[in-house]
Order: sequence, then structure tokens, then C-alpha cells
Amino acid sequence: REEAKTRVKAAREEFKKKLEQVKDERKKERATRLDEQMNRLNERWTTHFTNVLNHLEDVLGKIQVRVDKAASLGKDVSAVKTAIDAAKAAIASARTAVEAQAKKDYTVTFTSEEQLKTAFRAAKDQLHKDLTALRDGAVKAARDAVQNAARSLGGVPKVDEEPEESTTPAPA
Repeated sequence: REEAKTRVKAAREEFKKKLEQVKDERKKERATRLDEQMNRLNERWTTHFTNVLNHLEDVLGKIQVRVDKAASLGKDVSAVKTAIDAAKAAIASARTAVEAQAKKDYTVTFTSEEQLKTAFRAAKDQLHKDLTALRDGAVKAARDAVQNAARSLGGVPKVDEEPEESTTPAPA
């Protein structure tokens, strides 16, 4: 993690040095603003994905409680337990992917003032592509796995049924 921070800091310093070579003040301001926006956008989305994964874990915890209750009643919940394990693995995989995305830095590298626009466009497109792949890939897979576990739980009859008491009421 420290190595990644050092690498990002070095890339930012290089970006600032190259930006000083740009003569147009408007372009400098715009480039600085766009650089900050892209990194803020990446941070915002990775935070959102982390919150989604936290929510999915909470839902999975609720499913686990119901499965434990059904198991204590003697219901067959082996398929649900398999689905829960798959969901936990999918969430862990998605967390790893989100952490990797959070470490990425979208600092633009350019050699001349004329290349500035195309360099920013390429960085923006890469950011969009990475975030879309994360959303449609790992995060969606985790969501689908939790949904599958919930569906499996729905297939177990009378999950929330309370055990019947075997005592007979005393005559009045």
C-alpha cells in the first residue's frame, strides 16, 4: 500500500512539472481541475461499491440466521449453505477488485500541450471502462450470488415456523 502511495505521489509530481510547461493559464487550470475530478470520481465510486458490498454482507447475515433457524427445526438446508458459501466467496472477490480499483490513479501523462486533450480523453475513457467493468463484473456477480442464496432459502418450506410445543394444556 505504501509503495502504491509513493508511486501515485511521484506520478502527481511529474504531472505538475509537465503542467508548468503549458503556457496557457486556462489549460493549466482546466487540466488541474480535470485531474482532481477523475480521482475524486474514482474514490466516490469505489466507496459506493464498498457500501453495496457491506449491504450484501448484511443481507447474507440475515439469510444465515434464517438458515440456522431452519436447520435447528430439522429442515434440509444444504443447498442454501452451498449458495451462502458461494456468495461469501463472490463478495470477497468483489472486495478485492474494489480495493484494486481504489488504488488506481488516473494521472495524465503528456509530452506536449497539443496532446493534453487526447491524453485526458484517454484517461477519462479508461476510468469509465474500469468502473463499468467493476460494476458489471465483480459487484454484479456478488449481488447475483446473494440473490441466489435468498432464492435457495425460499425453496425450503416453512423456514420461519416455530417449533410446536408438545405440552397439553391443563384442564380448567
